[in-house]
Amino acid sequence: MCSKKEYDDRRSRGNFAFSVMERDRETLEPSWPALVVCRYEFHRGGAGAAHAGSDMRTLQAMHDTIDHCRRLWMRTEMMERCPGGYVGVYKVLHDVIKAISSDMAFLHDHYPPSPAVASVFERVLRIALDAHYRLAEDMCV
Repeated sequence: MCSKKEYDDRRSRGNFAFSVMERDRETLEPSWPALVVCRYEFHRGGAGAAHAGSDMRTLQAMHDTIDHCRRLWMRTEMMERCPGGYVGVYKVLHDVIKAISSDMAFLHDHYPPSPAVASVFERVLRIALDAHYRLAEDMCV
């Protein structure tokens, strides 16, 4: 997680992931209702919705979103406190993957094929496979 100073800086800049989510001032962990709002925003606004609106539909916004998901959602602590266990986390990741896939269709028309674009595809596939594997593992326990 980030420091309190970094939290305040991001919040003052209007960073979506920090401004919309209610967070505990001590731990800076987002509350569960705030995470549901985040899931809705991913579904409604595309991958860039997790960050500033001006960053939407850029390669960097997609990489930032994947990093954000790995840092926040794909943690054992999140699975333990999430209602329904990993199923709840999986639903969020599913929306993130759909949002990034939608943005990838946009990229196809605006960016020439390149290793930079291919790296986003690769990271999305990795997070999707990891999410499916963890969900299957969680449901078997």
